[in-house]
Amino acid sequence: MTIKEFFTIPSVRFGVHMILILGVMINVYQLYRLDRIQKDLIKETSILSLLTQENSDNKNEKDYFGSYLFKETYAKENSNFKVRGETVIDTSLSEPDSNPKQATVYRPVETKKVKPNWQKWWDMFFLPGVDN
Repeated sequence: MTIKEFFTIPSVRFGVHMILILGVMINVYQLYRLDRIQKDLIKETSILSLLTQENSDNKNEKDYFGSYLFKETYAKENSNFKVRGETVIDTSLSEPDSNPKQATVYRPVETKKVKPNWQKWWDMFFLPGVDN
């Protein structure tokens, strides 16, 4: 039996066709998988660049929060501290004059006297109904 006669047998022809179709299907699947892997790679690369930028921002923020400039600013604004030899002027109890054409003149604002805590309790228990 020669090769030509062998490939004329219907079952052999069917087997060869099935192998060819299976090969094409495997190649199509591999191309699909390769495309999906490339899309995932692009997506992960963009996420990596975003995380790298966020990490860099966080490092810069950490460096700023650890700096002397931030500590000094925070202490001055939030804790009312001052640097040695610095003179602090409190303008929180005054308000600017309503006439902006003249030089700014600050007038004191009336403040309410704050009672100590023990006096508030005393008033609550022994002077009910009196709002001071």
